[in-house]
This record gives sequence, structure tokens and C-alpha cells, in this order.
Amino acid sequence: MPIVLTVLGKNVIFPIVILLIMMAAGAGSELQRIVVLTLAIPTATMPTSLAIQFNVHESELASTQFWSTVCSFVTLAVFLVALS
Repeated sequence: MPIVLTVLGKNVIFPIVILLIMMAAGAGSELQRIVVLTLAIPTATMPTSLAIQFNVHESELASTQFWSTVCSFVTLAVFLVALS
């Protein structure tokens, strides 16, 4: 369950929260698109590399990275359509 919440938070909730803040602040639509799409990309590989190197939650971070990448095919497409 923590992996599902992490991926959901990273790929969906965080970009939406930032989008709402940017809308409230009056940021331009082009800037909103760039920022939200950048935030919706999959989890980076560096945390997984560090976890493996230091033997800390390796499988959890690797699973998070994998599922974040798999889910991003859908979430990025949804954000692209929604923000166009």
C-alpha cells in the first residue's frame, strides 16, 4: 500500500496541488503546463541507486520507480490532454 500512495502522490496529487497553487497565484497557462508536466514525470533513478548502495529500502524504492514509470504513461497523457 505505501508504494501505491507514493506513486499516486508523486504522479497525480503533487502536480495537481501545484497546479491549483499556480492558478491561485495567477501564473500563466504556459508556465503551468511546463511545471505540471515536469512534476508528473516518473520518479528519478538516483534515490533507488542510493538505496541500493546504502542497503536501505531497496525493493520499496525500486518498486516505486517501476510503478511510477508504468503509471506515467497514463498520467502524463491525462495531464497533456487536460492542460492543452
